[in-house]
Amino acid sequence: MEDLLYSMVQGKDHCSRRVIILHGMGGIGKSQIALEYAYLKSTKYSSIFWLDATDHNTINASGRQITEILILHYATKYPSSPDFPRIATDLGIPGQIDSTGKLVEGSANNAWLIVQSWMAREGNSAWCLIADGINDEADAVRLLEVLPKCGHGHIIITSRVRVSKCDRIIDIPAMDKESGLKLLLDNKELECLTEDGRNIFI
Repeated sequence: MEDLLYSMVQGKDHCSRRVIILHGMGGIGKSQIALEYAYLKSTKYSSIFWLDATDHNTINASGRQITEILILHYATKYPSSPDFPRIATDLGIPGQIDSTGKLVEGSANNAWLIVQSWMAREGNSAWCLIADGINDEADAVRLLEVLPKCGHGHIIITSRVRVSKCDRIIDIPAMDKESGLKLLLDNKELECLTEDGRNIFI
């Protein structure tokens, strides 16, 4: 467990890229371990996102939900009246947010491109993405297509199958919640430093 989500911190806000798979049979507690990790380490990340990776539809829906949360987050800069055209520009998608703060139809269908671009931004590296519910190889292929390709950020995947292109696969045996959390968190080098504690949960 020495390298579990180990962050080679380069400045205060940097999480070097790590992809961890929590692997085990259905119902064994993988999702609960990931969720507890998110709560326990929430102040160590600038943002935490939850992706329902059960199937194609839930992956796409999660992308739209994450994008909508980002829009709402940017809207907090404008207390009286959100400037959605400017928010669209800030997100790198000018003209793709309507007057109510919703993605226009074409953009909604490509929400993961928006999320990937936002996660890849320079200086925006202290996020964690939890992808929950990989049940088979087809799910794994779909997930790998939407994961950001940047060299920073932490990704935790719960899966019934072994997923390639990861830094560590952790086999989760039958255990109680406390033992599962100890498996995930018993690591002095786990910390990912960030300057502010803003957290986004999906």
